[in-house]
Amino acid sequence: MKPWLALIACGALAGTACADFLPQHQWKHRLLFVPEMHPKLERELTRDTTGLVERDLRVFVMKGPTKTGEVLDAEQTREVRERIGGGEKPEVVLLGKDGRTTVRWSVDEFTLASLYARIDAMPMRQREMREQR
Repeated sequence: MKPWLALIACGALAGTACADFLPQHQWKHRLLFVPEMHPKLERELTRDTTGLVERDLRVFVMKGPTKTGEVLDAEQTREVRERIGGGEKPEVVLLGKDGRTTVRWSVDEFTLASLYARIDAMPMRQREMREQR
């Protein structure tokens, strides 16, 4: 299976009730929410899909189309927006495995390097890396 397929494997969520969307990922996945897939974001997120998979990261786009992640339906988008809030400008938001908002980037500031640096500094990720050795 190609690594990028793991990013969209959550397509089974389509029939899932809204209230089950975020809780089903807690303690299993880190979640990256993108307001709308811009060409810069698409390039960044496709540069190293293996790294995304290694970090148990799932990419969700609130407004499609996208080739990189899963597009949320209206109920899922509403649930996510209620959880993460948001400013006036579009932001890329990372939720940790514990379900808490970890970091926000403006679309222009987001880079794969900054994403990896933030995730790799998390205590849970540090433990995962030690266990992989």
